[in-house]
Amino acid sequence: MMRLLQKITSSAIGLSLLTIPGVSAKIDSNHDELKRALNDVGVEFYLNDTELCDGNKSGMYTPEYNAIMICQDDRIETSDQEVEWTENDYDTLRHESQHVVQDCMEGIDNSKMSLFFSDEIEYLEFVIMGLTKSEFFQIVEAYRPLGDDVLLNELEAFAVAKGVKPDTIAKAIRGVCGN
Repeated sequence: MMRLLQKITSSAIGLSLLTIPGVSAKIDSNHDELKRALNDVGVEFYLNDTELCDGNKSGMYTPEYNAIMICQDDRIETSDQEVEWTENDYDTLRHESQHVVQDCMEGIDNSKMSLFFSDEIEYLEFVIMGLTKSEFFQIVEAYRPLGDDVLLNELEAFAVAKGVKPDTIAKAIRGVCGN
């Protein structure tokens, strides 16, 4: 893992701001399909928990409870009611859904997560091409203290959220997490 992190860091330093051309996750009904896929594999979905959504996070996936929490940008602090979704809310849903895929790679409900990309080169290309240098280094700074495995999973999830359409993530969930 450390060798992979060193490759990613050295590759990112030499790259200009890059994104995957022509790929963007639009705000559309495909997010409803993503929510259905999560439900189909037994992932509980929650919005705007007044205790967990304390302004410090956009969302979270908790493998121990097989649950996703989305803290919507425009939520009412004293209510868990759904409000109109923002592009960032959808981005968070895609990000947390990738963590479900990562959990299923090792067998769901065991609190172990694994990268979707098992090939180091594919992983490296996907992350580097999917994130700008600025995004990459912000993620590294925020997650490095949590350990290399967490950092690698977060980099993958941020790149997926940014560049993979929700219906594609839904297919991955059904493919990797389905019985």
